[in-house]
Amino acid sequence: MSHGDTVPLHPSSQSDIDEIENLINESVQSGPGRVLAARPPSPTRPSIPVSSSSSPFMQSNLPPLQKVTPVPIPPPLPVASNSQGSQNIGASGFGSPPNTLTEPVWDTVKRDLSRIVSNLKLVVFPNPYREKHLGIGIFGSEVFAVAFALLAAGAVILTLNVLLLGGHIIFFQSLSLLGYCLFPLDVGAVICMLKDNVILKMMVVSVTLAWSSWAAYPFMSAAVNPRRKALALYPVFLMYVSVAALNIMSETGDLFLELSQYDPFYQHKKKLLSCKGLGVKETLSLSGSLSQQFLNIAFEKLLQFGRIANLDKVEVYFGEDACTPSGVYTIRNEISALSWILSVIPLSCKTQTQTASLEALRAAVKIRINEVVGAEKEEARVDYSYICEKESRLVQWGQENGVKTKLQIAQIDGYGRGAITTEDLKFGDVALEIPISSVISEEYVYNSDMYPILEKVDGMTSETMLLLWTMRDKHNPESKFKPYFDSLQENFCTGLSFGVNAIMVLDGTLLLDEIMQAKELLHERYDELIPLLSNHRHIFPLELYTWEHYLWACELYYSNSMQIKFPDGKLKTCLIPVAGFLNHSIHPHIVKYGKVDVETSSLKFPLSRPCNKGEQCFLSYGNYCSSHLLTFYGFLPKGDNPYDIIPLDFDVIDDEETESEFSWTSHMLRGTWLSSNHDIFHYGLPTPLLNYLRRAHGLVRHSETDLWKNLEVEIGVLENLRSTFDDMMQNLGDADSIDRENADWDVKMAMEFKERQRKIVSSILDSCSAGIKLIQESKPPV
Repeated sequence: MSHGDTVPLHPSSQSDIDEIENLINESVQSGPGRVLAARPPSPTRPSIPVSSSSSPFMQSNLPPLQKVTPVPIPPPLPVASNSQGSQNIGASGFGSPPNTLTEPVWDTVKRDLSRIVSNLKLVVFPNPYREKHLGIGIFGSEVFAVAFALLAAGAVILTLNVLLLGGHIIFFQSLSLLGYCLFPLDVGAVICMLKDNVILKMMVVSVTLAWSSWAAYPFMSAAVNPRRKALALYPVFLMYVSVAALNIMSETGDLFLELSQYDPFYQHKKKLLSCKGLGVKETLSLSGSLSQQFLNIAFEKLLQFGRIANLDKVEVYFGEDACTPSGVYTIRNEISALSWILSVIPLSCKTQTQTASLEALRAAVKIRINEVVGAEKEEARVDYSYICEKESRLVQWGQENGVKTKLQIAQIDGYGRGAITTEDLKFGDVALEIPISSVISEEYVYNSDMYPILEKVDGMTSETMLLLWTMRDKHNPESKFKPYFDSLQENFCTGLSFGVNAIMVLDGTLLLDEIMQAKELLHERYDELIPLLSNHRHIFPLELYTWEHYLWACELYYSNSMQIKFPDGKLKTCLIPVAGFLNHSIHPHIVKYGKVDVETSSLKFPLSRPCNKGEQCFLSYGNYCSSHLLTFYGFLPKGDNPYDIIPLDFDVIDDEETESEFSWTSHMLRGTWLSSNHDIFHYGLPTPLLNYLRRAHGLVRHSETDLWKNLEVEIGVLENLRSTFDDMMQNLGDADSIDRENADWDVKMAMEFKERQRKIVSSILDSCSAGIKLIQESKPPV
């Protein structure tokens, strides 16, 4: 390798090394009387050889630089003899190399600040010679580059882009360059933050965007072949446009609404939004102060979006047909939508006017929440003759173990035991808080003597382990949860405990099959478990694991357990003492619960609508039909349950002209009194079902014009439905003649359920007949 193929040390590095040696020499010469061996003067330092063939940079198409004699400069202060080969950085235009080791810190800071200012002037202010400084290395202090660390990814991409285009640029040079050229946009961001005016922001951002792009233009264009300038500059401009857009959006105080593409009913909800004049992505402008009129418009838009976004499967299926004139789908949906709206409204914003708008919007939501009145908004009728001794001991035990409650357990007419509020509770108040240490979970199984046995059993789930642990711990006098087990009833009275007489009453209903299948499945599981437990009688005493005890434990978990999400993300089935006294309602006060609060390690039950002192506080067990609630919980909900549906099984029609994303694979019907549209072509029946039956009759297109032209198809559809439900009504039979007053509890429940089924089927038959009559009396529009 020839001497000409070498790269000298950077002058500042060379001067620092020489300065260190001078300090060492001075300390040696000025030391005490001890004589040290003479040290020869430092030889001239060789330059570091770098092979041109191993360069990490792409080959340049420019001719090689010729060795140039350094320009004479004023003689520097005396330094070590090896400095004669050094070059002075003053030729680069950024000042002479400082003595950074001995100078005061303040001088270093001033020099760095001065360098930043001078580099800013060079980059962002007019300078006809600035293109000549492209190859000077890193633009000054890296302090500025650190401030723009977020641009590192952009710098990597832009650097690779320039290199791939055959240009020359260094990574840190690119990073620092982007940071300096971003300065005008930073100034614009400050102005946008101080002035809450969209038009002004657009003007400022436009000017600063052009300024930043102009600042970067000569440097990036000079790094590549002139014919490839556009390819090098486009990514830079695109990145600055993104930053400029953030300057506008981040300070507007707007609310951005988006329907998740992972929603299982995305296409159906998209169609419902379109009918309301909304898209899957909406922006709610809150810039500046809002008048009452604009506040109402913003709130209604937010509410419409929230309602549709929070629809469940049943609500989506019945859609607009079940929507009231005021736009309410169900009470559950309304509560969920209003709670969701409060969750998307930020607590504060950058400016006072935006914060005031958000507060006004939040207040409007809370007013609407107070107007959501359920059927149970009345003072609970407490039966004071019932002494809640065991329940009181449980509450006391809970308080001793960290439970915080604003509820009182009482016997309530028509409900049994329930929870009433001891004070007025408003939206967001926590009615009940239970530490995770007071929750019965699978952790207790893992720490018990039965776990080493159960873990070896194939197919043994954590839920089954917990059920077996509960069956034994219930009879343990030393159990930590003895007050909880003592407060539980001996018989849960669910559909699984129905006797023969109640089963006979259910003849002709789908519930009969559900109960029989559920009991048969439980018997099969019990018969599989008993042989496994009999070999370990010292741990699983047979007297505690009878069929009656097993059925009791199953009913306990079906009716009282909850799925809890722990901080590690796992869902676990748990028993929650005290919380089990919260009764279910289709107009609940508490709808969002079941997640462990990481900060307090507890379960919280916050209110989604107010509950006054003395009222019963209701919980939502889920969107269940009455048959499910009766089978596994042992009650029928008060009022009309919108989830009381009759499922219909049809073969899927293979129709290429039908939009597959809007098709339903299953259909259902419910009481037609819940529908708000009984006009022609609707009849109080769900539109997806009617369209399916129309296609089955050969009518593919379902516009109003097509329907008017094919009224015979409409009559055929309704006659088929009426025929099907005529048979169902005959299976249900006439009203039972049993003396309800003296009947057993299970017979009473079965009779009430059957009456509800008759009411639903009767309403469907009435709607079909009324629809046929309406078609026969109607005349097509001219």
